[in-house]
Amino acid sequence: MGEMQVRRRLTYLVAATIASGLIASWTAGSPLGLLAPFLSFFLAARGGVVHILMVMCALGLVVSGLTAISIVGVNQQYALSWAVMFALAGSSGMILRYIIQTRHLGQVHKFLANGSDRGEMDTTFPPNFPALNSIHPDDWRAAAYGLSRAFWTGVPQVLRLRQLQADGSYLSADTRLEPGYGISVDIDDLAPKIGVPAVASKSASADELPAVRAAKVIENLFGNGWALDAQGKWLYLPEFAQTTLGVTPDDLNSSTVEGELSWKQLMHPDEYDEVAAKWRHAVETGGLFSAEYHIKRATGIYAWARTAARPTHDGQGRITGWYGTSLDMDVYKKTEEALRERERQLQQLIGALPALIYSSLPDGKPIYRSQKLEAYLGFGLADKDVSKASPINDTLDLIIHPDDVAAVKASYTHSLLTGEPYAMKHRLRRHDGVYRWVETRAEAMRNSDGVIVRWNGICFDIEEQVRSYEELRVAQEKLSRASQAASLAELSASIAHEIGQPLATLVSSSDVCDRWLSAEPPNIDRARIAARRVVSSAKIANDVVSRIRALFKHSDEARQITDYGQVIDEVLSLVRDGANRRHVRLQAEVDREIPDVFIDRVQIQQVLINLILNGMEAMDGDIVRKSLFVRTSHSDNSIRTEVSDFGPGVEFPDRIFEPFFTTKEQGMGMGLAICRTVIESHGGRLWVQSNEPTGSKFVFTLPLNL
Repeated sequence: MGEMQVRRRLTYLVAATIASGLIASWTAGSPLGLLAPFLSFFLAARGGVVHILMVMCALGLVVSGLTAISIVGVNQQYALSWAVMFALAGSSGMILRYIIQTRHLGQVHKFLANGSDRGEMDTTFPPNFPALNSIHPDDWRAAAYGLSRAFWTGVPQVLRLRQLQADGSYLSADTRLEPGYGISVDIDDLAPKIGVPAVASKSASADELPAVRAAKVIENLFGNGWALDAQGKWLYLPEFAQTTLGVTPDDLNSSTVEGELSWKQLMHPDEYDEVAAKWRHAVETGGLFSAEYHIKRATGIYAWARTAARPTHDGQGRITGWYGTSLDMDVYKKTEEALRERERQLQQLIGALPALIYSSLPDGKPIYRSQKLEAYLGFGLADKDVSKASPINDTLDLIIHPDDVAAVKASYTHSLLTGEPYAMKHRLRRHDGVYRWVETRAEAMRNSDGVIVRWNGICFDIEEQVRSYEELRVAQEKLSRASQAASLAELSASIAHEIGQPLATLVSSSDVCDRWLSAEPPNIDRARIAARRVVSSAKIANDVVSRIRALFKHSDEARQITDYGQVIDEVLSLVRDGANRRHVRLQAEVDREIPDVFIDRVQIQQVLINLILNGMEAMDGDIVRKSLFVRTSHSDNSIRTEVSDFGPGVEFPDRIFEPFFTTKEQGMGMGLAICRTVIESHGGRLWVQSNEPTGSKFVFTLPLNL
């Protein structure tokens, strides 16, 4: 039966099952009637269509299953019936395809086992092999070998086989053998080349030559073994290679021009000179020959091949021939090109990102830098040898700002040792020597066992952002100072106005009193009235001073019951950015069991901020350990708060809280004095003590007076 007839019958079968399935589903009101059409699709499908059918069944099962879960009632049963149909269709289709492929493989083994003797073989082939049903018996072994090779490698094979025609004659045809099925294209102009021996006709005893024997050994082990004589003429070419290439050894030898390769007609013109030079070098030196090039198949298509050969020698060491093998590299080369294209696209994607990207080994040694990062730094991995020293110390000292490098090393080393993500802002040296602020983040890539195999990092240039932030901070400080100056001027004018009037009245009344007492005779009554006015004016002035004093001390009306832990959290949030800019590690141990306390929230926060900022400023410069700790605890009747730093310590602890006393060049000496006043106004106490091993510790207590 011809292949076209089989395909036509399959088409009729599919159409009939679709029609009957639709009728059954419509009549029964169930989708199970569509199972037969799905199975017919699996029966007729080839190649990637089978995978598409499997995906359709899987998607249908998932969608109908989810639908059944999300609804109730009659519709749920209907959705479940669809899920059952898709499940049966997918599983039955897989079983059907497995049976078909198993029959194919069994038939191939049968070919290889029984050879081409028609009397010993069953000539009735399964319908799935319509092309083999009409192949000439002498070509069965080559066809079986091609089918086996196509099945196990997944690579289509092209063979020239003789196929039975309607009139009983055989016609030569190039046959493409796909894994599981074949497609034939008739061409009869090369028919005389079928059936010729694998050994060149001029060498009747070529089978005895060492090169031919070696080629046959290679063919049995790997396939595609071949042999040449000492002059490069073909001695042996296996039948499979002849059908693939469409030539015989005699064809190649007869077309060879003196001084040219005997397989020149099979090579691409653009590659011939390079391959020929390699061959001549091997012939002259007696060395190995190896080359990759395009070779022309019988279909006229050029495909990649890798060829390797070595000489055989006689007893005197003279070359007697060459044997070698040629491997089909087309799929490998196409895959390699696809991977190369994917890598190029990935490089384009990385290049388009507004970031600097790098990778390093688990120990920190860099193994990749994006082109943008190499251009930013001014050198690449090949320009700097970091293999002889610590990858951190060798590279970071070169590119990180000296003031930042210690903190970067410490943080990066911590991440390498613990596997924790790395994140830090620091200054990075650009290729022109300018240090710019960057934000760097890195995270570990792990294998399936959780072992770190590399670190991938990304770096953003934030110079403009840092500059804008710094300019904003300076502007805020200027605005704050201007506001303070304006407030002070306004307050001074208010004080002068409030106190000036009663003082003027007091002076005037005193003058009047003096005049009445100096009169002759003294007017005691008038002087007494003036004296009362003096006392009244003095009381008014005293009231004004009391109000101003209350303003500076803040009234108790601003105090309220407050969560002390929340006060600490808000302060830490406010100063964290400043700590990062100064590369200070800010740590806190907050007692969450502290009861609510009656305080002026703003005043206490101002005290904490002042103490923390003083501690960070004390660690400016070459301080090895830049850490600041905030700890809180409580007893039965008080709260204790500690702010510790690792700076040089307090030089004058007895005078540090005095107003206008300061050790800072730009300080006013009022901050700690105000802090002590605020704490004492709350009924607490503030003092300073030495921190171990270095630095200072400011401690204050607040009463629990609820």
